[in-house]
Amino acid sequence: MITNKSQKRMGRIPLSLLLLAVVGTFGPGVENSMAEWGHVKTLLEAGDEVQSVAFSPDRKYIAYGGNDNNVYIHDIRDGWNHIQTLEQAEGDIRSVVFSPDGKYIAYGGGDETLYIHETENDWEEIGASPFEQAGAEVRSIAFSPDSRFIAYGSLDNNIYVHDAEGDWREVGESPLDQGMGLESIVFSPDGRYMASGGRGTEDSDPKVRIHDIENDWNEIDGSPLEEATDDVQSVAFSPDGKYIAYGSLDGNVYIHDIEGDWEEITDYSPLEQAGSGVRSAAFSPGSRFISYGSLDGNVYIHDIEGDWQESNGNANGFFIRRIDDWAENAESPLEKAGDEVNAVTFSRFGRYIAYGSADSNVYVHEAVPLEAQEITWRGVNTSALYDFLGDWVDDLDTFADVHTLTVEDYVPPGKEDPEDYDLWDGGRVPGLGDKAVFHWDATEEPVFSYGSPGDEDLNDAPIIIDEGDFNPDHIELDAGGWQAPNRPSDAQILIRNPLKLESFHLASGHTSAGQGQDLVVVEGGHSLTLTGKEPISFGGRRGGWGTLALEDDSELIFAGEDQTFDSFNFGTRLTGDGGTVKFTGEEAEVTLADPGTSSRGNILLSRQELHIRSDQHWVNPEGTGFIEVLDRPDGQLLHSYDGEPLNNLSEVAFRVDRGQVANYSYYYPEATLQGLYVYGDLHHTRTANHRFSGDLTLTGGAVVGGDDDEVEAEQLDYGLVFHSSRDWRHGLYLEGYDLTTDRGVHLLSTGSAGGTGTDYAPMYAGGSEIDIGGELFIESERNPAGTVVDDNGDSLSETRNIGIIGDADTVLTLRGDFKTNVRSTTGDNLHLSTVNLLEGTGETPNNFEVAADPEDQIEPDTYAVGTLNIGTEDDSAYIQLVNEYLNDNDPDNIDKTREGEILLANEMKIGPDSTLDLNGKGAKVYALDIDGTGTLNLNTGQDLEDGDIVGTFRGAGDQVDQWEVFADRVIDSSNPERSFIPVRENGDTYWEAR
Repeated sequence: MITNKSQKRMGRIPLSLLLLAVVGTFGPGVENSMAEWGHVKTLLEAGDEVQSVAFSPDRKYIAYGGNDNNVYIHDIRDGWNHIQTLEQAEGDIRSVVFSPDGKYIAYGGGDETLYIHETENDWEEIGASPFEQAGAEVRSIAFSPDSRFIAYGSLDNNIYVHDAEGDWREVGESPLDQGMGLESIVFSPDGRYMASGGRGTEDSDPKVRIHDIENDWNEIDGSPLEEATDDVQSVAFSPDGKYIAYGSLDGNVYIHDIEGDWEEITDYSPLEQAGSGVRSAAFSPGSRFISYGSLDGNVYIHDIEGDWQESNGNANGFFIRRIDDWAENAESPLEKAGDEVNAVTFSRFGRYIAYGSADSNVYVHEAVPLEAQEITWRGVNTSALYDFLGDWVDDLDTFADVHTLTVEDYVPPGKEDPEDYDLWDGGRVPGLGDKAVFHWDATEEPVFSYGSPGDEDLNDAPIIIDEGDFNPDHIELDAGGWQAPNRPSDAQILIRNPLKLESFHLASGHTSAGQGQDLVVVEGGHSLTLTGKEPISFGGRRGGWGTLALEDDSELIFAGEDQTFDSFNFGTRLTGDGGTVKFTGEEAEVTLADPGTSSRGNILLSRQELHIRSDQHWVNPEGTGFIEVLDRPDGQLLHSYDGEPLNNLSEVAFRVDRGQVANYSYYYPEATLQGLYVYGDLHHTRTANHRFSGDLTLTGGAVVGGDDDEVEAEQLDYGLVFHSSRDWRHGLYLEGYDLTTDRGVHLLSTGSAGGTGTDYAPMYAGGSEIDIGGELFIESERNPAGTVVDDNGDSLSETRNIGIIGDADTVLTLRGDFKTNVRSTTGDNLHLSTVNLLEGTGETPNNFEVAADPEDQIEPDTYAVGTLNIGTEDDSAYIQLVNEYLNDNDPDNIDKTREGEILLANEMKIGPDSTLDLNGKGAKVYALDIDGTGTLNLNTGQDLEDGDIVGTFRGAGDQVDQWEVFADRVIDSSNPERSFIPVRENGDTYWEAR
């Protein structure tokens, strides 16, 4: 019976409300209790011997085929009625299978052909089918667990493999020559191995061969398995991945331990009950039973389970199955068949076993629980309980016939009557399992809501993962419905126990009532460890509601040796006030996949600390993956887990996004990264200081995310982008540490429309060396220099807070163009510093934007340079002056107040094989030196006569004597016949044409 105060609500509840299931080790009454296998149905459609039987993974259909050339399909849920016959084959049907994703049914046989049909498209044959490569009868077909590959074996000794994701093309390694006629092919449950068994030859006994799919489908060490003395007819992996079994015409079933280097388990192998040859063998879905059919007309079932004891040495808290006895089940053998048993299979959850016989029939038996049990269910609601029972029962009343079921109501604090609520205490999920699934998709009413929207004081989570027996390998949290949880107090799964999983999938949806935040919370002092190859993923129809939160002193640990991070969905992120994200795998390879249109990249942190080992290998194959950090006050971008410099992140781009605190400092440690994008969006009264605490090297471009719709993520030509918006006062402080970037640097202020014009994006580089491998662009989108007029006709003051500020110990090396559309920064800028302009050729010169006022002196608040080197002893340069921005902008947009910007340097040196091309622009220097192979090209763009003074290049004061030494190195490409001498004019020094 079912006892519950809310019994009136416990009819057959739609699964769309809330499903909570533990899959792998099934619920009470499924495989956790002894059972009798009562006969429930005989299917009689076949007109000749039945050779193969298969259940669909969704438990809707059973299909079988045989010697009458047809495949018959029955609807299990509609009284096992026959609904379809597939008649394409021209020969016996030897194998029928469904794909694990349920999309396809495939079959083949005597006509040497493989056929594939779509289950959801009126059972139509797919366009690529049939496949006719086989040179003899097709005896076995298998799909890989992910449904990507289909393999089929033939008596021509070959296995043929096709890739469903590659338009069903044959894979490059196919066909695989096995040297024996193939009778059985099967994939391991983890998709790593493919095993095949077949007939012996004159040269060798029958055997089972095992191929490593990840190793180009090559045979593994230890293959083949050769215990059988007659043809191997059937091969099967146990679903828990521990065993491989194969049946032979010698009447035996042989069992090998996969985890024990594929050695035979001699304590109970072989199984010898069959009175004649074994044609088919299968494990039940929970790996508890093994069944095999014999030519003697019987089906034998063995109960694998003995004593399941916890391993005392298991530090991770997982339970290990210890198998003591493979005794034959009390109801074995099943003797319904009137002739040879050719095929045996279990339904997905082990409720049914079916076998096909040479008497033309398919027999179906149901495992019926023998002993009543008392079960206390502390799940979320009745539909969660319903799904926990799987396909074992049609409704709860049937289950109550053999069980006493008690459902404990959960009463929130301060509430009295559980009738008011739709859930019970999450407590801990009963049993162990390979996979836990938390799912809700309410279309008519909210779920996880035990009070009115005003009850904000209800902070007890519906599901609490506490200490106890809940130790799955995978968790999926699906909140994909429109009415997703809309308050943190409604939506939490609290982790209060160090939980170790292979993977965690969070799919959050949209809520019409607001943001369903913090769906999963790791409480302070606890940890969530993920070990799988794809450890965490996010999905959902809308996403973006902050689904995973870490509290202070909690940890999210990625401990795998090989892990890939796909893109987070839309705005999904790690939230919370603190916590730590750690990558602890020694020498692990971590891959950031192309995020596509995701605006949030691959890993999105909020206020968590990020710790990475220095010996790990991080890769970013498309160059567009990135890690984003939000709202990290007074913290550090990342930490070295082992204390060594993080120079292993040369393929990782970071984005630091708008802080939501008033004032803070943020630190960048010694590291080598791909690129760095810093973005700020705060009011002008707030400040943020971004400070180096070590040398920073950038090997590639910063990345901008997609738009969550059509635009893909993009790697920029800038290694560093320092971007300020909304008058935000933030600065980048190198603090005497060095910055090296293989690409350019972009200092950008966008500001607010109609704002004050006081934009901020300065880089403070006192005592630092900066080496920029590309372009340096100092830009204000809102307030370029000049008198800017807003929509009301009012003048806006030009910005003077974007640029690089250095001192006498600052060295800036620039290997690309210099561009700016703003006046010089307020402060020292580079008037005491050394600037090296490198690279460029006469055909493709590097451009340098002249920005100083003609009357400026070498002083603060100017675009003056202390020492300007055009090329160095080691690197030549060809630099061309331009004036594309500033006061020479479009006069229709900006009312010019200044004209004739110049290059202003205290000391200018033109190095070996280097050229400065004035390109008609101006320069003023206080000291000049030109190497014997260097060139100053005045390039006036005018027709010069003898005695004309070139006013665009000026030396402050009297420098005639110094200039005379290198007069032969001064040219004018506009007047190639002219030479030049230095002359003094109005107190300064100029070049005069000759």
